[in-house]
Amino acid sequence: MEIIDEVFLTYIQVFLAVFTRCLGVVISVPVFGSRGIPVIVKAGIALFLAGIITPMIDITAYNMASQPWSYGIIIISELLLGLTLGYIINLFFVAVQMAGSFIDLPIGFRAANLVDPQWGYPVPLVGHFKYFAALALFFVFNGHHLIIQSLVMSFRVLPTVLFSSGGIGLLVNYFAKAFAMAFQISLPVVGAIFLTDCAFAMLARASPQINVFLLGFTLKIIVGIAILALAFPYFVQYSSGAIKGIYEDLMLFLNSF
Repeated sequence: MEIIDEVFLTYIQVFLAVFTRCLGVVISVPVFGSRGIPVIVKAGIALFLAGIITPMIDITAYNMASQPWSYGIIIISELLLGLTLGYIINLFFVAVQMAGSFIDLPIGFRAANLVDPQWGYPVPLVGHFKYFAALALFFVFNGHHLIIQSLVMSFRVLPTVLFSSGGIGLLVNYFAKAFAMAFQISLPVVGAIFLTDCAFAMLARASPQINVFLLGFTLKIIVGIAILALAFPYFVQYSSGAIKGIYEDLMLFLNSF
């Protein structure tokens, strides 16, 4: 009887640890982590995922602490790991919004920021458009399946959390990678606007009586929107590779411990 009680207690402890990691991922990934979704719904999604994942993992790989304070440290570590995994997943969308910020400045939309209903802070106009486009592509390319798959694999690769300097170094590299992605996404439009500015500079030198400022303001918007539309297939193709690379980044991060 005591053995059964001990196994049951271990199972409950493992289930709570799995639930905590799932909750950390759910509250930090796009869509599910939105402020518009009630906390009880987020907890319900995490509970549902934990109920599916817990029977799939080997509970003997967990060394559950007998002391409450030690188990509390395990729960906090699981939450931090879940938040970190969600942060890595969210970096692609951060890069997309950053690219929109790069585009808005030369195109003249910098003052037309919108309030993101998901997170509650101002976002650039083009970044808002690209964010929802990336969100739609994320589901089209089965990014939500990759989240669940990586979450399941995280319990097989790293059943217990042991933070290391290697994982922290990878997080820094992932942030630098997000900045590079933002530059690559915004390059077609920013490059076209730069060439337009160069053309207007030569026009102003050749014909000073032309009001280049007013003419350039209108034309840069037209050129920017046109290049944005022409470069959208490139954005779709780029997003496909970036979304598939999220799973590889997560596995590389988990294997660094």
